[in-house]
Amino acid sequence: MGDVVVKNLARLLGFIFHLIAIPVYKLKRYISRVTYGTKRKLRRQAKSNARELVYFRQEIKSANRYLRRALKHPLSIPGILGHYIGKAFTRHKKLLTTAVNIALPVAALFILFSVFNYWNNVTFALNVIYNDKSIGYITDESVFTEARDMVIDRLSANTVNAEKTTAAESFNAGYNLALVSLDELKDARTISDEMIKNSAENLINACGIYIDGDFICAVKNESDAKTVFYKILEPYEEDARINGYVISFAEDIDYVQGLYPDNETIVWDASKLERTILGVDGATAYYSVMEGDTIASIAGHYGTTAEYISEINNNMTDETMEEGDLINVPSYNKMVNIKKTVTSSRIAAIPFRTIKQRDATKYSGYRVVKQKGADGTQRIITTKVYINNELEDTSIRNEVLTESTEEIVIVGTMTTYGGIYIGEASESGFLWPAPNCHYISSPYGWRSSGWHKGVDLCTTNGTALGSPVIAAKGGTVEMVQRSNSGYGNMVLINHGDGYKTRYAHMVAGSITVNPGDHVEAGQSIGKVGSTGNSSGPHLHFEVIYNSETQNPINYIS
Repeated sequence: MGDVVVKNLARLLGFIFHLIAIPVYKLKRYISRVTYGTKRKLRRQAKSNARELVYFRQEIKSANRYLRRALKHPLSIPGILGHYIGKAFTRHKKLLTTAVNIALPVAALFILFSVFNYWNNVTFALNVIYNDKSIGYITDESVFTEARDMVIDRLSANTVNAEKTTAAESFNAGYNLALVSLDELKDARTISDEMIKNSAENLINACGIYIDGDFICAVKNESDAKTVFYKILEPYEEDARINGYVISFAEDIDYVQGLYPDNETIVWDASKLERTILGVDGATAYYSVMEGDTIASIAGHYGTTAEYISEINNNMTDETMEEGDLINVPSYNKMVNIKKTVTSSRIAAIPFRTIKQRDATKYSGYRVVKQKGADGTQRIITTKVYINNELEDTSIRNEVLTESTEEIVIVGTMTTYGGIYIGEASESGFLWPAPNCHYISSPYGWRSSGWHKGVDLCTTNGTALGSPVIAAKGGTVEMVQRSNSGYGNMVLINHGDGYKTRYAHMVAGSITVNPGDHVEAGQSIGKVGSTGNSSGPHLHFEVIYNSETQNPINYIS
């Protein structure tokens, strides 16, 4: 039997191989014939071209020989050239046609590449004309506007706005369209330098100081200018390093190297820059020295240096300064303000969301966790910005570290079970155990006969007997008692998580469950009766948590 199977399998594989191999073989033969034919044509063409080239070279040599002889008789040269040119077109027509067919596409590609390369390296630009002189090319009008404003700032520094407006109106500059290469384009700063070269004499290369975009002055040495601003921040550096915050200026400070008119209204020395920046040249104020103050701490508060505070107060020192002294300090008309940025972070939870999926086939108290939720984590970054030690702004940014996992809960929406109206579950997830009995004849707690462990549910119109009793929550039947003493006919259901419920005094023979049965909330388990220690038809209902009875009303209401 095994040999037959092997033989049949071998035949099947052979059939499949031939089925695939035959078309592949035919395709290979076809490609081979086509390739062979193409190769033969190419070889014939190559041999023909080689013979033509050999003959062409021989004729060139012959023509060259006759032309050298004809130099003695110049009038014969045109006839010889005409003869050989005519012979070349007649005899070598195919060769010349092939050469032209190859040369024309190559020439077209070369021209196309040259045109593309040319247009890829040129652009339309604006040729800036200043005082009737071309000074460079720019990309668009915004560059011109920026350069013009820079020139007006430099040439009209420390003047009132009306004078700057007049300067702008009389600005003798314009532009026109031009086609230029990309490497000829200039930025606003270069154009402004060119304009200044053509505007003023006695120019100097210096470092311009701009605060929030406004030109203040120029300083010959950039390092001197930066030192002025560094000295203002220096009193805060140590404290910033120790306490982990960032100290800076509230304003944007820019240092622009370029050409500036060499006059005292525009080019300042470092000391004048410092006095102006700190508002020293304006009015002064008075400060009453407090306990614990030092010259350095007062200087830091007013955004200046300890040396300056000492200087304007007759070289005062910490030893000569006393509590209650009124000392001179700079007024608050300074041009820069101290910005302190304090950043802190903490890790916090991202509470998970609970998504309820409604199920119309389940009772209203049904609740099953399909997917357990989990909190995520996030880093909460708080940034506080202080200007001159006063809180200016607070921002909070959240950075997710781990995403939270949604909790998915299946909840039932059905309000009837087996034809019995069971209502809706309470916040605790428990149903009212006797749907037709809503009158509490005896509450939970002390009564004349002692401690009552549950509640007694009945009706006011005497219709309680035989009405349905349902499971208040899903669980497993732990005990069923069928007797006419104590609890009478009773069912005890274990719901897990430490919770149990007891249903007592039901009608004899009405209990429909047995120990070990699983019941769903809303499922009928018996009927209201008066068996056991009972004075009338009612349901005695208990809620037990970790072996201790609880007030059932807190769970079923």
